Amino acid sequence: MRRLVRNIKVLNVGQGDCVVFNALYDGDRNAKMTIYIDLGPGNIDITKEAKYNDIDIFLTHHHDDHMGGLRYFIGSQFHRINNIYVPDYLDELTLIAKAILNLKGIRSAKDCIEFINELNDIVNNYNFLVSLSKSSHIQVCHQDDIFYGCMRCLNPPQYLNVYKWIQECDENELKEMFYTLFEKEFADQFNEYIFGNFNVLNEEYQILDENRLFSYENNNDISRRNYVVDFIMRNRELLMAFHHKPTRKRLSKIYRQYTKCCHDTCLVLRYQEEDFSFLLTGDASKKVFKRLINNNELIYSQYLKVPHHGSKNNLTSKILSWINPEVAIISHDNGRFGKAKDSHPNQEILDMLTKNKTKILITNDVIKDGKIIMKKKNHCSDGYIEIK
Repeated sequence: MRRLVRNIKVLNVGQGDCVVFNALYDGDRNAKMTIYIDLGPGNIDITKEAKYNDIDIFLTHHHDDHMGGLRYFIGSQFHRINNIYVPDYLDELTLIAKAILNLKGIRSAKDCIEFINELNDIVNNYNFLVSLSKSSHIQVCHQDDIFYGCMRCLNPPQYLNVYKWIQECDENELKEMFYTLFEKEFADQFNEYIFGNFNVLNEEYQILDENRLFSYENNNDISRRNYVVDFIMRNRELLMAFHHKPTRKRLSKIYRQYTKCCHDTCLVLRYQEEDFSFLLTGDASKKVFKRLINNNELIYSQYLKVPHHGSKNNLTSKILSWINPEVAIISHDNGRFGKAKDSHPNQEILDMLTKNKTKILITNDVIKDGKIIMKKKNHCSDGYIEIK
């Protein structure tokens, strides 16, 4: 097994994630590479942290606060992207985002521009990756993939367990529901994807606008189409309620369910080298960790990148006890979302880590009720946390 001689930095990119490995393959001084796990929201030029010109990039999911920094690499004369690794089901998640954007009434709904813009960003980010696939190798990742001999992918699983909607439900009833929910042009394309020739990306049925990002062994894999239908069927009451009365509150509930799907399929990577281990979690949900624990997967790690910037919705004391980190790193900028009363990192997470006697490192001061309760200066004085 090859070993990486590594230097690791967790950058302060605000409310986002960016972890940088500058690595040499042990025993091969010519094998020099910079590895990025997420790229932040694009508010700072992260390319200056690349010690070597050969670059691999892992995008845990395609939300802006994790891949916005990709634009800094485009057209660069000094860096070469070898590979971009992204999670499985990115095609399907993009299609679901487009489905939400094509709900009847969404254009007339008041005060919904925030969610519409975020969904459009997701679709645009996908199309940006598609454009890069012409010049860089983009690879879909799922559980049990191994990188560099010492980094293992733990999530998402290659096959998600969903109900067999397409096989078990009446086709005409499903089609009728899709035509009820979606604008006709999109409903035509969507039905062709679900029930037709399955190649939704030809000239007649370009439901994702561009060529698919990935090639699967079985492009007609019905489980992937069932995954898309599963989102609609599990949320059909919310979708129908929005159809009858399109309001911000109802769209926000739909968007939250969509975000959960993104977090459920988020890349989780575990790096281990001799007596050093680091769990990189992106915005992975509780559901991800519960699955890993139930399957007796090794998630113990000395270092933990706390999921979702310290949100209480992504970590529990049981999950923390299984990881049992000596050091927890929180990448955040005191973001507060929706009607939440507490900002990231949530106080419950800070208390949980303290009770577990886990050392906390932060990329920014933690502010609660207008007061700094935890200072970054001892952790991140130069704009990054360094792990040696």
